[in-house]
Amino acid sequence: MSESTEAVSLLITAAMVALIRLIDAAIAVEAGLPISSLEPASLDDLDAEAGRYVEQILADRRKRA
Repeated sequence: MSESTEAVSLLITAAMVALIRLIDAAIAVEAGLPISSLEPASLDDLDAEAGRYVEQILADRRKRA
């Protein structure tokens, strides 16, 4: 896989993780939790989490190949 494809995969995964976090926050607020209890994740943490997901995906693809 080329570096540009990996970068796009990382970007898409980071966006998906951010969307999941947003949905989680909406559910928490809907459940009655105060907004102040929701601490934002840093971009570095989100980037690291997305990188782990991309590595898992790449490892699975290598197993299948």
